[in-house]
This record gives sequence, C-alpha cells and structure tokens, in this order.
Amino acid sequence: MPIRKVEVVTDEQALELGFRGSPTIRLDGVDLVELAGGSDPSAGDPAALTCRLYLRRDGRISPTPDPAEIDAALERWTKPPDGARQPSPQQPSPQQPSPQQPSPEIA
Repeated sequence: MPIRKVEVVTDEQALELGFRGSPTIRLDGVDLVELAGGSDPSAGDPAALTCRLYLRRDGRISPTPDPAEIDAALERWTKPPDGARQPSPQQPSPQQPSPQQPSPEIA
C-alpha cells in the first residue's frame, strides 16, 4: 500500500487540509487518533502550521502518537466491523487521495 507524505508549508495549506500540527497521520483521510478511539489534546483546535502533541494511553504528553494508538488505528482501518473498509466522510481535496484509492498519509 502506498504511503503519501504531504509537506504542509503555509497556514493557508494547513487550514485547507484541516492540519492539526506535525506529525499528523491519516488513514483514508481520518486522523489516526480518531480512528484508534484515543484522546487528542489538539481536538477542537483550529488548523494551524504548528507542532502537535499526543496524549499517550498512560497519560504522558508526547510529540509522537502512542504505538498502541497506531496499532489500534491500523487494526480498525484494515478490519472494520462490516468487513469492508469505508471511505472517509470527508470530500477529497487536491492533496488527499480519492476514497477509491485509499492510502495512509503523513504530514
């Protein structure tokens, strides 16, 4: 499966992409933390060209996602309950793959 790396370099681009800070990892346009069902300290923050903090499952703040969150997100992404991966509810932007061509992306 291809992985797309997206470099976000302007506030306008961050706003257009709904970018919550670096690093942001999305699977089919859905944020990894949201997909894993984890807690996201940046949820509700406006999109911005900034660094991102993650809340690890043990309560620590980290500049990277908890490995358990990554595992949980990948598990849900590859094996959803109905047996067929669903496309993101977001409309694809020029920077995002279409739902017919899913791919993880890191920004």
